[in-house]
Amino acid sequence: MSEEAIRAELFGKPVDGHFRNGRTWTVTLFENGRVEQIERLGQKMLGRWFFRGSVLCSVPDRIHQPPFVVSCWSISKTSANCYEYFRVDAWGEEPIDKESHDLTWYGMGWRQGETSTCGERPTV
Repeated sequence: MSEEAIRAELFGKPVDGHFRNGRTWTVTLFENGRVEQIERLGQKMLGRWFFRGSVLCSVPDRIHQPPFVVSCWSISKTSANCYEYFRVDAWGEEPIDKESHDLTWYGMGWRQGETSTCGERPTV
């Protein structure tokens, strides 16, 4: 997705999701450059976000480092309300590449308050 599409579809709206390992999360990206992420165990991360091209990165406020680290993502929309997040390696606070080289998603999310259209995909 492009920066413009990500802003239009995901900003200001809580997004629920899960990582491949099953850990759940809710993230909200605010127009003022701030991000809030809450993970399943109640861990809360506040920080800031920025774009490098279509790569979206979040940087936790120092008080939340660790356990949270800089995270950069390529995001793909797979259906009306389903988004796959692919990791982009970062060096310090900057993404290394212009897109992810991962073949499978690391996280999957959907806009909160709307029906998720993330279905199970067949595996071969």
